[in-house]
Amino acid sequence: MSFTVSSSVGQTFDVAVTEISAVTEEEAVHSVTLSSDMQSGPSTGEEGGMSMAIGGDATAVGEDTLAVAEVSAFLGDDGNVQIASGSAYFLAIGEGDPGTYANAYSYVDFVGDADQVVTLNVSVTEYVQEPDQAAWYSSSESTLFAMDVDDIPAGEPVGEVAEGGEVFEPEPSLGLPLTVEPLEDPACGCSGDEPSYNIDDNLVLFDVSATAVADNTVVIVDFFGLAVEDQLSTATVAVILSIE
Repeated sequence: MSFTVSSSVGQTFDVAVTEISAVTEEEAVHSVTLSSDMQSGPSTGEEGGMSMAIGGDATAVGEDTLAVAEVSAFLGDDGNVQIASGSAYFLAIGEGDPGTYANAYSYVDFVGDADQVVTLNVSVTEYVQEPDQAAWYSSSESTLFAMDVDDIPAGEPVGEVAEGGEVFEPEPSLGLPLTVEPLEDPACGCSGDEPSYNIDDNLVLFDVSATAVADNTVVIVDFFGLAVEDQLSTATVAVILSIE
């Protein structure tokens, strides 16, 4: 097993774990790979406003395959506070002959003014390879939260107040969600906190939500899904949002 960690306190935190076990060429090979990274800090844009790009891809090749794409994104401005929140989850599962394969990828990017931006990416890939069959599991999740309060320059501590100035206390906005609610599991027959999938044939599942609330808004959603019997499941989603 290899285990590596690199971090910078308050800004980035990265973890990567890989474990591979094998006995002989005639026996199963089991591999698990886990990676994650978190970043936080202020953001300064050249033209103001907020923009976010979020999405990913899930592809599984095999006799029985499943590709799941879940994306939720929100940008909002109530005049005093601007908020960005997003979550992208992609899952690929494949079962079948030794040529079976699965891979999932997600991303989230932010551009604009924000007092604080926090992003988290987590991915897991696991497979069991045997001489006559294989099973693959791959998932990737990316989340983002950003907030910008007017009259607080990006990059400066929120608690600092100019000499002789007044403390700025923005009124709470009931129109902007401060948290991203978890998406309902699209799989049928699931129970408990962890989803369980019964893979039969080749399936593609989508759940996409994108909302922008401001005087000037842009929302673009692009998605593609393909299922080929006994061969393939693939799902791709790309979402772009912008407010001014």
